[in-house]
Amino acid sequence: MVAKPSWPVLQIGSSGSNVIAFQYLMNANGVIYPINGFFSSEMDSLVKELQEKVGVPQTGKTDEAFFKKILEFTRAVKKPPVSLFTKAAQQLLNKFDAKLDVDGKFGPDTADALAVFQLRMGLNISGVVEYLTWQYLFGYGSYPADAVLPPPPSTKVYALVEQLNSSLTTSQVNANAEWIYNFFTNTQNCSGRGACAILGNMQMESQLNPGMWEIMSDAEAGYGVVQFTPASRFLDWASSQGILKPPVDYTLPTAANNLAVKNPEELLSAEMNYLMKDLASPEIFCPPQNNVPFPELNIQTFNGFKRSDGTVAQLTEVFLTYYERPKDSDASLQYRINFATAWAKYFNVNAG
Repeated sequence: MVAKPSWPVLQIGSSGSNVIAFQYLMNANGVIYPINGFFSSEMDSLVKELQEKVGVPQTGKTDEAFFKKILEFTRAVKKPPVSLFTKAAQQLLNKFDAKLDVDGKFGPDTADALAVFQLRMGLNISGVVEYLTWQYLFGYGSYPADAVLPPPPSTKVYALVEQLNSSLTTSQVNANAEWIYNFFTNTQNCSGRGACAILGNMQMESQLNPGMWEIMSDAEAGYGVVQFTPASRFLDWASSQGILKPPVDYTLPTAANNLAVKNPEELLSAEMNYLMKDLASPEIFCPPQNNVPFPELNIQTFNGFKRSDGTVAQLTEVFLTYYERPKDSDASLQYRINFATAWAKYFNVNAG
């Protein structure tokens, strides 16, 4: 980890990006001041007002205790509506060449810039702007010499470290879908219909984001494109294969987050290989004990699934009931079928 910086002392006469970001935080805490990047005597009076409001000494200057108080409600800054806290984070990320629009929207560019910043500073890639990340954002003006080199941009597979909702763009989702479709049809001899059925289920589970967490960095919750649950099943296997190599004091979820940023294709490949391990097991991919869907297809194993001449809709339901088995299977089925049918159209597959 890059050395922890001191919190900046902002006071009358200070100017620049840190002041702009701090002005956003003031406004977010109900003390309104124009966003102009200059710490004036008028701003000094309002800072003292805010200090009184949050219960710290009224010095008119920023320090660690003051920052801690005004950031208490920002530890989960992640995909809110247009947010002044997000604007502050975007302003600070731009000190590190993020080139973000300071619009307060936590979209894919902001998520990616945050992940790269956390990676390069040696922080836990959490997908959120929490207290320690704020300290590094405010404390440094640019990347120090010992910062980790940035990862090369991916052109085949995309991943963002996120919880529940994905910020991947349509083109990024399509790129991931093409990689997964080719994996199943070219290396696993799966029919196009079967591959589209799997994609429909994956889109419902993760929006095809390999870095997706059900609960951020929680190894007991779901993770990945199919939401392996608990995530520890996949994480432990990936560690045993030497794919995840957490540094000292890092957890396996952190190692997975690092890989999502550094090499999303390696992460997706690992997830697909572990998925195939699951699908090959008759204890994991198997018909339900009751109400077997489409018994006329006579699907007992994944080998039978990938060779089946069932329709895309039928195979989507089979994959759902044989493998995914979510609590809301009835409620989500039609969405999964709609996604799978759309992928069939995208890949010019006869949906049947």
